[in-house]
Order: sequence, then structure tokens, then C-alpha cells
Amino acid sequence: MKIVPSNFTLGEIKIDLQVVFGSPSRGCAGSGVCKMLPHKTTIPDTWSCRVWQGRLHFFANDEMKLNLSLNQQLAYSFLKEWFSMETFLVEEEFQLPLWLSSHLGRGRWFIPAGCYPFESQGSLTVELKVEKVEKSRKVLREHYLYGA
Repeated sequence: MKIVPSNFTLGEIKIDLQVVFGSPSRGCAGSGVCKMLPHKTTIPDTWSCRVWQGRLHFFANDEMKLNLSLNQQLAYSFLKEWFSMETFLVEEEFQLPLWLSSHLGRGRWFIPAGCYPFESQGSLTVELKVEKVEKSRKVLREHYLYGA
């Protein structure tokens, strides 16, 4: 995993990662974020999910931007399915995995379900909002590593 040095007091943390789109409860089908993996993680051959490289920008105001390079072999059909309207639909909330939350600090985080704006100019940038997970909320152990 590569973490780009930054000073969080200035308001931004940058983390390179891999993203799997889809809904966690539907085995990566649907729309949203299914998994977030450390940069250059070896993906099991048994996965049928498509994984894309990206960079996550986490800001002090609890907003995130996810940047995806359009130079990757992103299948047009998937881009059209996930990014064809004016917003990116997250069908169900996505809890950030423990490895990512630990780098962000300040507890556990999740992306609420909803519609998020994006723009496509040289790269694809999705503007996400995150919320803090309440301490009383239980998370399945299997979801600590990659999320959801």
C-alpha cells in the first residue's frame, strides 16, 4: 500500500488503493462500492469482480474524492452502468475497511447509501461523503479487511 505523504492539519490525506464497484450484499453486482483494497493487492483468480486502481482523497471536513484514471482497461459497459447519469449511485452503505480507517484515524467510517456527484475530465472523480460509525454498531469480522 502506498500512502502519499501529506499533512492532515492542512486538510487532506491521499491513499492509493484498488476499488471494486457493486453492492456488497449482491456479490459485486449493482452500483456502489463493494470493496476497497490496499494498492497492488494480489486479487484471487476466483474473483469475478472487476478491480480498478484509484486514489482516495480524504478531507478534514469528512468528505472524500475517489479518482480513477481513465487510462485503465475500464470496460465501457461498466462505466455506462455506474456513471451514465449525473450522479454515482451507492445502493447500500459501505463501511470503510479497517486498514483504510486506521490510516484515516479518528475511528471507523462508512459511505452512506445515496447519489454522489462525479465528473469526468481526464480522470473520473466521485465526490463521496463519509460518516463516523457509532461505537455500539457491530461489524462482521470478515468485513474488516476489505469493507462492507
